[in-house]
Amino acid sequence: MGDRLVAAVDFDLHPTFTPSSVRVKQAPYTVSRLGWGSFEIAVTVHWQAQAAGGAGLPATSTYRHMLRFEDDETSATVAVA
Repeated sequence: MGDRLVAAVDFDLHPTFTPSSVRVKQAPYTVSRLGWGSFEIAVTVHWQAQAAGGAGLPATSTYRHMLRFEDDETSATVAVA
């Protein structure tokens, strides 16, 4: 179902990662990296044209997430209604 709504997801990581910007074009929309410390990342969802226009959504939605490698849980789920 995600592929019908989402065209791609961009992950903007800390500039010390190579590459620091990653685009994922198919589900599951995830990125895995090894690292340490904590920093904010940006996640931009690019909606399929029919999903965005038909639901009155913008073409993209950007979310911010504080990534903490020292925590046991380093992911978050964001509900999009």
